[in-house]
Amino acid sequence: MKILKKYARAKINLGLEILNKNNDGYHSINTVFKSIDLFDEMTFRLSENEIETNLDSIIPKETNLIYIATRKIFDKAGYKGGVQVDVNKIIPQGAGLGGGSTDAASTLQALNILCDLRLSYEDLFEIAKTIGADVPYFLKYGAAEGKSRGEKLKYFSFYMPYYILLVHPSIHVSTKEAYQSLGRDENFSREVTDLPKLLQTSIFDSEKLRKNLVNDFEPFVFESHTELSSIKDELYKNGAIYASMSGSGSSLFGLFTKFSEAKSAESKFSNYFTHISYPGF
Repeated sequence: MKILKKYARAKINLGLEILNKNNDGYHSINTVFKSIDLFDEMTFRLSENEIETNLDSIIPKETNLIYIATRKIFDKAGYKGGVQVDVNKIIPQGAGLGGGSTDAASTLQALNILCDLRLSYEDLFEIAKTIGADVPYFLKYGAAEGKSRGEKLKYFSFYMPYYILLVHPSIHVSTKEAYQSLGRDENFSREVTDLPKLLQTSIFDSEKLRKNLVNDFEPFVFESHTELSSIKDELYKNGAIYASMSGSGSSLFGLFTKFSEAKSAESKFSNYFTHISYPGF
């Protein structure tokens, strides 16, 4: 039996600016995706003709991005076999960390290898766009500027010098819910920040980061979930040089200069899921 294992990495958003509304009802965004060392562990086993996951009893197939990705890549390649996908789900769902999207992207990559489909990166990218706006980002890792709905990507060199403390309460905020909270007809007029330049030139300037690196979803999501605003305040009170919500929530993160500071702050959030990501590219 052919088996392939893969680790699907989470991401955070470093800045998320909401721009004009598109014809599809979604707003364009300006953001930077940054991968972190939090993983889902995935195992792929070829089977005769069924597509199955160990999440089938929890997530309906029509909304399971692993199943959707599998079906789409098999249809694209004309592959008739099946696969069993087992996931050790570490990344919280509905957390703004891309947990479903990274699993979908890893599924495309793994099956392309395991089933010898010989699809190009461009082929996988086109499939990824049809699954979700940030799925294409997870076909690579590192730092990338994301525009439009997040699928227009430009990767750039960036070293994260801080420890990242993630805090995720047991609150699920769907992307759809977050966009609906913006208002049906609301458009946003704002100056678009050159986020890669800001990060590359001002990563050690906490005052400039707090002023210019913002997540425009925060006031809308915080209005419905005041606990998230309190968590952000606590991150600052416990030594974060910068704190923000990731994506449309509900995870928040704080940047810390020392591991001991991040670890001390982590102890204040014992009732929540937490993770400390190390400095790196």
